Formats: sequence, structure tokens, C-alpha cells
Amino acid sequence: MTPSLGTLEKISEALDHPLNRFFARGSQVLLDDPFIQELHPFLRQLDLEQWQWIVQRLAAISEGVVIEPAALARSRASVDSPGTK
Repeated sequence: MTPSLGTLEKISEALDHPLNRFFARGSQVLLDDPFIQELHPFLRQLDLEQWQWIVQRLAAISEGVVIEPAALARSRASVDSPGTK
């Protein structure tokens, strides 16, 4: 059963969720998040190595993997000073 537009409007009002977000792709919904909007100017300045570091951390979080502190410190050191290895 597919809800009518009127039903979707009622649901969106009840959830205080704009109707267009029911039809938005995942990345658009993410970009509408206020926290992501605040980060966006900074994220655009990251280089490839910094992005890889962030993606690794997010993957570990989503998988529930515990990262050894020494490995994390090495990763941070390489991101903090990307020109030195």
C-alpha cells in the first residue's frame, strides 16, 4: 500500500520533517544536517591523506573495532604533519 500525498504531508508535519526529505537521496539529507553544514567549509580543505584517516576512523566506529592507541597516535601524527613521514 502506498500512502497518498496527503498522508505524507500529515506524517511530515507530525515529525516536523519537511516533505521533500522523504524523497531526498541520502547524501542530500546528510548535507541538510546543521552539524555537517558547520563542518562543510573545513572538510573541503582536507587533502587525500586526511580524508583517508577520517574514513578509517568512521569505518572502525561503524564496525565497532577498537583501534590500538599506538596505531591511532601514528595515524594522528601523519595527519598533523602530512609532509613528514
